[in-house]
Amino acid sequence: MIVSWDGAPDWVVDRLLDEGRLPNVARMKAQGAWADRVVMGMPSVTAVGHAVLWTGAWPALNGITGNEVPVLPRKDHTVVETRSGFSSDGLLAEPVWLSALKGGRSVALLSATQSYPPDPYVAAIREMMAADEKAGRDYRALPSKFIALSGFERQLSAPKVYADVRALVDSKRLGREGKELAIRVADDNLLIFFPRGEDGTYKECAIYRVEDDALKFAAYMSYPDIKFSSPIEIRKGADWGLLSFSLMSLTPDMSSFLLYQGDCDAFLGHCDEARLRAYVFAAGGFHDLPIREIYAKGGFGPTLWQGGGGEAEERLLLLVERDFERLSQGFEHAMRFFDADLITHYSPAIDTFGHLVMGVLDPSSPRHNQDLANELWPVYARFYELADRWLGRVLQAAGPTSIVALVSDHGMEGIARRVSVNRILVDAGLAVTADGREISVNSLALSPPWMDIGVVVNDKSWKDGVVDADRRSEVLERAKAALLAAKDPTTGTQLIRRVYDASEIVGGGGDAGCDLYLDFAPGYEPAGGLSDKLVVDADPVLGAGTHGFLPERRSMNAIFYALGPGITKSRNLGVIQGVDVIPSLCPLAGIPTPRDAVGRNLRLREPGEEEW
Repeated sequence: MIVSWDGAPDWVVDRLLDEGRLPNVARMKAQGAWADRVVMGMPSVTAVGHAVLWTGAWPALNGITGNEVPVLPRKDHTVVETRSGFSSDGLLAEPVWLSALKGGRSVALLSATQSYPPDPYVAAIREMMAADEKAGRDYRALPSKFIALSGFERQLSAPKVYADVRALVDSKRLGREGKELAIRVADDNLLIFFPRGEDGTYKECAIYRVEDDALKFAAYMSYPDIKFSSPIEIRKGADWGLLSFSLMSLTPDMSSFLLYQGDCDAFLGHCDEARLRAYVFAAGGFHDLPIREIYAKGGFGPTLWQGGGGEAEERLLLLVERDFERLSQGFEHAMRFFDADLITHYSPAIDTFGHLVMGVLDPSSPRHNQDLANELWPVYARFYELADRWLGRVLQAAGPTSIVALVSDHGMEGIARRVSVNRILVDAGLAVTADGREISVNSLALSPPWMDIGVVVNDKSWKDGVVDADRRSEVLERAKAALLAAKDPTTGTQLIRRVYDASEIVGGGGDAGCDLYLDFAPGYEPAGGLSDKLVVDADPVLGAGTHGFLPERRSMNAIFYALGPGITKSRNLGVIQGVDVIPSLCPLAGIPTPRDAVGRNLRLREPGEEEW
């Protein structure tokens, strides 16, 4: 069982362990093996970190060099063409779930980067089936051994807040006096109804589905006792998902209310419809974390930095708690009904909130504000406490005969300002613009759309490349000189401390990688695309939380804990690399190590003990 906390820095987890906030992580540390810290791939971003974990191979080999990756092969595509690094299409190395299937094991990917679309893995299963049939072996169970689910690809409706009393209209058509609001969500018409009680007050809310002018009851809430509705099935074309509402406030005289309509996404992947529906309804839906869309904009009331008294944070944390409850319910259902030998699950919650507040929380950040940090740290810590509770449910459901690993994909650091790398290259005469805003394919060197912390020479290995092979070295030296000379026009700070050749980066380069990688000064991060200004401010109060830097940077280090039969108790593995995780877990679980893995087997068992 591999559980991933996106964006959980080792330095933060260490602090929370010291504060006694993570009892289940502490249990894994005391009863299992753990890493001092984990050095992931370059750049330190979600798609890269997870691809390194799944394959045991570095980005240059596994093909995932960013959250966006270039379209290959180079000879057929320009340097500015991109596709998603989260997609299975860009993964060039074998992931652990494919090696598990090849080893006769069953897999349930409840959430995993590079698992969608499932086509490459389904094709591999078909090849195995054909081989089994030819050899006279029973192949019919193979497709049912692979379940892969993802909800990130298709949003049916975005989160929304209803709080305008003036939008409500008087109603009597339901046999009761009250206020109503008609809304449309995806392809469905819904009616929100606040009935007026016999005492003349308002304390309830009901949701009805409108079908052929008839109303069909769908969900109910009361304030403050029942704040969440039951899930409502919503459709958009052939897709469907579960939608929930939350009644966050309601005054008895109906002078104010706050009704939250959650995020609704379709689950896609590889799973028969009956098992898919059972899982989705058991979980209650997909992630619903409106941190930037609603909370940060004051949709739940003024935030702490906007002068609020904590009510907005309480409302947000209610949703975060429900989100982790959904993960727990889904995992427990999978344990009972999927009969899988390998299960992966994932939460983006910590990463999403960290991006918003780490500029204030990180003591090394130029935006660090101790007074505001004292208010926000308990909120940030609560995300981890809820993640730790989810981990406890996983450990309980997995039982003593299973191996459970807790990982993260990268760390997090606070910054205050953003640097336009392409502005440096344009001013140096190395990059040119297509329309004043975008970098042209006629550039000699550029920070491509798929890697804002790197620079690539647009040589003739790329379609429409302009740099001849005998000019590559000259272009690289000009780029290095310009990048190292760039300074913040306000403070005089050298923006880029060092420029690395691809050969100096572990797992750097390759056809999907850059020629140069950049080490930014503390407090600065690269800005993708092209800006008119060399340096621009992030949020003036919060700054920002970011990652993507060199993985050796302390703030970028990730976590690894493993607990299971025979694993050495309280064993500190020291500093490990992300590629070591899967080659260390696979032998314990009787799963073949992925074909392209280059990491070490850390020998998590006591010396002399047999692996499964």
